[in-house]
Amino acid sequence: MNSKPAMNGKLLRLSFFLFTALSFWLMTTATQASNAVQNRLSGLWYDPALNGQGFQFQVFGEADKAQLFAIWYTHKQGRPVWFYGAAPLSDQTTEIDLLEVMDGQFPPDFDADAIRQLPWGTLTVSRSGPDSAEVSWTSDSDPATRGSLSLTRLTAVAEGAQRACMSGSWFNANQSGHGWLSEVIDNNGQRELTVTWYAHLEGRPTWMVGQGPFDGRVAEVSLVQSSGSDTPPRYNSEEVDTLPWGTVRVEFANNDEALISWQPNEGPYTEGILVTERLTGIAGIPCRLDQTENDTAAQLAAFYQPFGGRDAFPDHYTRSIETFLTAQDEVENGQNEAAKARLESLFLQQPLNDDIWFRQSDLYELNVGSPIAYYGLRMLETIVNAELQQRPERLNFTALVASCAQVTRPTLPNYAPETLDLQVHPDILADNARVLHQSTDLFRRWLTAITGGMEVNFSVVETTSCATVNFSRERGVIVSYP
Repeated sequence: MNSKPAMNGKLLRLSFFLFTALSFWLMTTATQASNAVQNRLSGLWYDPALNGQGFQFQVFGEADKAQLFAIWYTHKQGRPVWFYGAAPLSDQTTEIDLLEVMDGQFPPDFDADAIRQLPWGTLTVSRSGPDSAEVSWTSDSDPATRGSLSLTRLTAVAEGAQRACMSGSWFNANQSGHGWLSEVIDNNGQRELTVTWYAHLEGRPTWMVGQGPFDGRVAEVSLVQSSGSDTPPRYNSEEVDTLPWGTVRVEFANNDEALISWQPNEGPYTEGILVTERLTGIAGIPCRLDQTENDTAAQLAAFYQPFGGRDAFPDHYTRSIETFLTAQDEVENGQNEAAKARLESLFLQQPLNDDIWFRQSDLYELNVGSPIAYYGLRMLETIVNAELQQRPERLNFTALVASCAQVTRPTLPNYAPETLDLQVHPDILADNARVLHQSTDLFRRWLTAITGGMEVNFSVVETTSCATVNFSRERGVIVSYP
């Protein structure tokens, strides 16, 4: 997710079902929606007076085509039920046609062909504050079920793409009609995963919800299930029973595929396992690379740790590299103004002509640049201040990778040469050459900035021809070259 420079020889980067109808909504045009609304509406919401039921909202799509996906998880005649829908997101009020899904079975007996989707009614969602919203509804199938609620936020998607890119909706393409939603949240500084599973049992919809610790790839979540009341305005929290349902284990194979396995406490549910794929992500939170490997905070901690932790480095050193990495995250997430403000703050503390940039730049013989992170920061400064226009020209940037090489290199202590036959490391080309895309991302953005908007087409070509690599040494400087 984040392309970062090499430090000490390593990169620092150290719906679920959404049925056929929602798949169509993904391609429709939405009204303009502000980033603030997009980033803050996603999450779980509820009325504290009606504990045991609530709403889940997720905003997906580009800013000018954003969609609001809503699920109302509640009760109907004593049993759990859920209604769902999506519509173009508005800054003020969004009106969504809800559907009720019937005739499904719990896996492994689920049959997508048996599913019926019935119009249920209309839900209107209005944002009234950062952590408050208003909803109202009317039902075509049950005219007596109409009303309104004032909602309070229950969960919020964690800030930052590298913290929350596993949030979204997930489903199995062969079992369209049920699935699960995930939200990565921060709970007192700890990363956790919220899972809501919208399923079926004996022809009726059902749902389970829970949250548990998340290490960026795997989460073990205890789920609960509620039943016992009826759809508002007939809902009564005192009639609701919330009981442990069982556990679900979520393993993210990559950014777009997750394996879920579950163990219910008792029947009529059966244990099972299912491969699911991402249907949507959260607007403003792109997820392109491995979350665990590319969590900036975690990678910085790992970078500092061998030398005694962050306190073993001077303030100007940590301030420079942390500003560089965080600002680059913000640029990649489309938060140019935040990155610009961060850079300006650093340059006020450390003026560009101050020799502080050179002090201890070779500390612990680490390669963070001299001046420290300076040139990367200046490239970011150019990027966030660029005025870009659409241009018809394209720049082609090709990385040529030799699969093997005969390498002559110096050895210690006397720099005597040795010659080896080496193969390219498989990580270089893994995941569609992810490492090369990472390591060139900043440079490619900088090229676009200095050309006023020229698009850079990046490609990787592997050749089976072997390269020859040698070195020279002059005045204590060793230069390696092909």
